[in-house]
Amino acid sequence: ILPTRKVRGQTVTVTEPTSIQNSQLIKRMTTQLVDSSNQLWKKVWTQRGLDDDYFRQIRVPDHVSLPVLYVLIKTHKNSPECFRNTIPLEQVKVRPIISCVHSPTERLSWLVTTILKPLLKEIPSHLGNLFEHLCYDLIFYL
Repeated sequence: ILPTRKVRGQTVTVTEPTSIQNSQLIKRMTTQLVDSSNQLWKKVWTQRGLDDDYFRQIRVPDHVSLPVLYVLIKTHKNSPECFRNTIPLEQVKVRPIISCVHSPTERLSWLVTTILKPLLKEIPSHLGNLFEHLCYDLIFYL
């Protein structure tokens, strides 16, 4: 017996979508996102009179995939009992990682990084690498 629910006065049967339906929905929504992003980039490109190489570089490719979420267990923050016994999943401390490689927003994030990176040198607390950090420490402690 499938569960039912009242929607706008009608009784409907609640079913879980199949994995095929989910993958078709994801593919359709991803295609719409790529198309609308490229239309927007094309509009900005023509309004600003940018060169073709720039548009090819920023354009969202047709072969994209959705970002992937995975987690890394924080071994230094979990108690040893966590690894010896079965405990509820909610109690395990993890670090979420979202990989956006080949995602529709990958090139947009590249553009934002390219624009903002030169501004970082204006922030006094920003250290670009280990050498800068060591020089800062040396000057601070002398």
